[in-house]
Amino acid sequence: MHHRRAADRTLLANMVEKGRTPVLTKPELESIGYRLAIFPVTAMLAARQAMAGAYAHLAATGRRTAIRRRLRLPANSRN
Repeated sequence: MHHRRAADRTLLANMVEKGRTPVLTKPELESIGYRLAIFPVTAMLAARQAMAGAYAHLAATGRRTAIRRRLRLPANSRN
């Protein structure tokens, strides 16, 4: 059985905002040997912010016109 050295393996950085370790930039990760990084929380935080904005707009205006424009939904869409 052939065993590869750890240096031959792809290192994966799991970047989590407000996690235990600092979130590093691509050049910083590359400088310490990482070739792959995942950001599992980033999209959820962006979605949460978008939802909060949409609900704030609905609460303030009672309409979803601006939200529909941002989503590029057709004017006659029932969704």
